[in-house]
Amino acid sequence: MNGGYSLFVYTPDKDFLFGLLAAEVDRMSLNIEDARLAISSDGLAVNLLALTEENTLPSPMPVRLAEIRAHI
Repeated sequence: MNGGYSLFVYTPDKDFLFGLLAAEVDRMSLNIEDARLAISSDGLAVNLLALTEENTLPSPMPVRLAEIRAHI
């Protein structure tokens, strides 16, 4: 993805998982440009989110990735 981040979340499914992820992404001033969601037959959720910065001046890439990992 050019100019953004790809976030891959693989976790046991639970109620409102996507909503919780979306709220945290919003708190970090990121936008969800695309999302792919699936649930496996054994109850694991697979979420792939394409994220972009809300503002035009993103943090340096390693710093921002560390922030995303810490919050999600």
